[in-house]
Amino acid sequence: MENTQIIAHIELKEDDNWLIRVIDTTDNEGYICNTMDEFSFAVTKMGSKHDNQIEVKWSKDPDVTPRHFAQIENAIREIDSKLQGITE
Repeated sequence: MENTQIIAHIELKEDDNWLIRVIDTTDNEGYICNTMDEFSFAVTKMGSKHDNQIEVKWSKDPDVTPRHFAQIENAIREIDSKLQGITE
């Protein structure tokens, strides 16, 4: 079975914070996530529709800074560690 592609697009908000738009490419279901908890919920919900056979493809607006991207990468690493039962 081929993985379903989920698109996660990072954008900046007016308050210099970020949001992530998450879109399921099979049915265009989408979520706007202002926190990593919201992102985790969205991906979990979308994954459950596809027997967790998903691939997240990342993209970002050109004005997303390395600082913003690093915040998101660090948060994703923390989520992955918790899911794998690894604590730092």
